[in-house]
Amino acid sequence: MAEQIVEAGHRPSRKIFPLETVKEGYVELRRLSHGESNELSDQRLAFYASEEDGQGKASIQTKVGRHFSFKKCIVDHNLGAGGKRFNFDKRRDVDDLDPVIGDEIAGLIEKHNETLEETGEAPKSQES
Repeated sequence: MAEQIVEAGHRPSRKIFPLETVKEGYVELRRLSHGESNELSDQRLAFYASEEDGQGKASIQTKVGRHFSFKKCIVDHNLGAGGKRFNFDKRRDVDDLDPVIGDEIAGLIEKHNETLEETGEAPKSQES
């Protein structure tokens, strides 16, 4: 008897989030795939060896990880500066974002990408 294959591929859940820190602002986010999530973890924690003593050291790479998550997760938004829409594929546009708004978006991305291990519950039904 042939086994039935159960669908377990990445289903990119997309959801629009209104922003509390900017009037009428929104971001539409997608969930990271398993591979993208692993890549983000790798980018956040970069290991390097010290030339002086050969000991391994860790460096938290928050800026690199934030750019990666904005680039991969934000699929639409209405944010910009000087009449020009931000392009979050560009690190400079991520850097130019107001820090309060950037922190809110980073929190939304984190929450939208929570895993079973982090939340203790199965993901909600897929949206869109």
